[in-house]
Amino acid sequence: MSNPRVNRGISCVAENEKNAMKRLMSDLSDERPQPQKLASNWTDFETVNEDCHEPLLELGLAPRLVDIALSPGVLPRVEVEGDTTLILLRVFDATADKRAASTRELTRKLGIFVRGDEIITVHRFPTANVPKFFEKVTRRDAILSHLFDRMLITYSDALNESDEHFDSLEESVFQATLANPFHLREGYYFKRRLNIIRKILRMTQDMLDTLVALPGWEKHAPAYRLGTRKRLTHAIANSESLLEAMNHLLALQLAIVSQKTNEASQRTNEVMRVLTVFSAYFLPLSFIAGVYGMNFAHMPELTARYGYPAVLCLMVSIAVGITVWFRKRGWMDGINLGKGR
Repeated sequence: MSNPRVNRGISCVAENEKNAMKRLMSDLSDERPQPQKLASNWTDFETVNEDCHEPLLELGLAPRLVDIALSPGVLPRVEVEGDTTLILLRVFDATADKRAASTRELTRKLGIFVRGDEIITVHRFPTANVPKFFEKVTRRDAILSHLFDRMLITYSDALNESDEHFDSLEESVFQATLANPFHLREGYYFKRRLNIIRKILRMTQDMLDTLVALPGWEKHAPAYRLGTRKRLTHAIANSESLLEAMNHLLALQLAIVSQKTNEASQRTNEVMRVLTVFSAYFLPLSFIAGVYGMNFAHMPELTARYGYPAVLCLMVSIAVGITVWFRKRGWMDGINLGKGR
């Protein structure tokens, strides 16, 4: 016979689990990335923490292109499937750590789906990190040009900042102080940053050249052949110039460190040379003093009348002989016995 209290308890537990599941499903639906309409034909998805597969697939995009767009670490490239083209860009992150030394740490991925006149962008970085990047564009045919230009501006700003940082590094090399020393590790991270910027810009240039060569793509990015190409070429040249200057600066810093090490080693050798000369003088004299300092009962020299002057003359003769011998050998050339440098 069943217990009514037990049945009511089981019913309450089941009802609570059902309500909890409803709340969970409601929360998950609320967490789905909400698209933002930036133009009549431009939809943007910001997916900082959420999975964006389902919303993109619901728009009829090819699963393969969606997987590529949401894969971590992809580099600039173009993928085409059916009537949809996927453009992958890397945007420089100005908020990245100064010691970031990889592409994923310094740049953020931007996926652009183009299907006819419709444009869908997806990214995992907050829009606040790149001001004016996702602002609304009034002209339908200027969206891609706007995205390309804003992407290049992130690298131009990074190169301008790197130019100022290089000046401070150069000053720390030639005017090094305790408050502003030059660290090789800092130079390494700076060089890595420039290398990554140059690599991404070159890959972007190849990608854009491939893109505009596709049939019908000139209408989407008409300004690329005029302004964007020129700015991209200038940014690549600027990054290469800074990278070459940084390589020279690092080589110069290593040469300066090596020179200082050689100078310190030379001073140490000179000190050891002076000490060796003095020890060569006092070694035989100390031997003679030690022999006649032994307190034996039968030592004829101790009772000799001229024993003490004879030993002094012997010591002076040894010192003079050592000096003459050293000078003939050239071992005393360049020894500065005056005040130290």
